[in-house]
Amino acid sequence: MVYRVHLKRRKDIILKVSPDPKTSVLSYEKNIMSTEMKMMRLVKDKTSIPVPIVYYYDDSKKNL
Repeated sequence: MVYRVHLKRRKDIILKVSPDPKTSVLSYEKNIMSTEMKMMRLVKDKTSIPVPIVYYYDDSKKNL
């Protein structure tokens, strides 16, 4: 799920939430958030292509 969050004192942010692990997804969608983070880091480190600022990322799965 992707949400646009309107903040009073900041620019709008995008909140992305992975599906519940019990949710059926296509094989290429498994762990897609982790893959997306790795790719953004790789692009940022190896190129001059702009990537979004990631304020927080949690893959601990503690809040399930």
